[in-house]
Amino acid sequence: MQVDVQNSPVKDIETGSSTTSSKPDQTSSSTQESPRPRSVALSSPNRTSTKPLISRRSTGSFSSIGLAANSRVRRVPKIDLKQILEGKTKKPATLDEFRTFMVKVEYGSESLDFWLAVQSLRDDYEKAIKAPVRDPQKWQNLQQRQAALLHDYIAVSSPHELNISSKMRTEISQAIEASQNELNPSLFLNVQRCCFELMAANSLPRFQRHVMINIGEREVQSRRRMLVFFAVVTVAVILVSWLYSKFERRYRWFVILPAFGLFVQAFQLHLQFCVVWGLLGKIRNVGAALAGVISGKPRPATEDVEEACILHTHRELALMIVIFAAFGSAAIGVAVYLVPINV
Repeated sequence: MQVDVQNSPVKDIETGSSTTSSKPDQTSSSTQESPRPRSVALSSPNRTSTKPLISRRSTGSFSSIGLAANSRVRRVPKIDLKQILEGKTKKPATLDEFRTFMVKVEYGSESLDFWLAVQSLRDDYEKAIKAPVRDPQKWQNLQQRQAALLHDYIAVSSPHELNISSKMRTEISQAIEASQNELNPSLFLNVQRCCFELMAANSLPRFQRHVMINIGEREVQSRRRMLVFFAVVTVAVILVSWLYSKFERRYRWFVILPAFGLFVQAFQLHLQFCVVWGLLGKIRNVGAALAGVISGKPRPATEDVEEACILHTHRELALMIVIFAAFGSAAIGVAVYLVPINV
């Protein structure tokens, strides 16, 4: 089942077994030109929560949905999950890139595809309900999409079976049978909310760290060579300054330069992060162009980081690397300087 990940507006998903009175897919005693299907209540997997799943307070950032522990380990940007699903985020955290990450890294995008498919079905259902005259062809298409959701995601051994409890799976199947297969997208709300929570708890923390990686495997290899080079130079300067009697003590401070490069390369390898690109942005494309001219193999320009929070976090991380490298190289310089001559 193909899902359009570009045009998928997001509405609040409420917890519990029933929806608010403003939802057009509820049963109503008033007569409507388009008949409304009977609503079958499903048990909520989270009975203790009565607040909306998506709110200004609960989705202000990744850390607000239980990801603060990851922020302590590695500096990460604060991206709103609701904004990703609405398609409001920019590179490198767009909805398409998030789905690509789930397919290639998480080895499955069933939760995201189901969430978007249900949301699209709900939106089209509301439009059909509000229409002055019901279009039989559109109504039949909506019914087919509802049946496809049950067949592709909910049924046991389905092509894109969701990771939900067997109780929830059975309840949905029984609810659809009880409603005599009438169109009612609200039957999928609990599963849609469950998919949202699974993505927030599992996929998003890893995607959050993934957007901080701005170098590829080829650049990692080059930085490994640079790390070895700076390590050899640093050790050579230290040994010469200690063992060569004519090496003046004041020149020992030169060890700071290769030591600084050593620390920077070590941090870049560990974080898979380019300090120059993090600080100067487009200068990376200049370096790629020069490398292409030297090697004779043109390299494509790197797409700029457009998301403001990611760009800001990149600059913070780059500055932190430079500061720590400066302190580390200064410490090595002091240690080398304080050791007596001709040890």
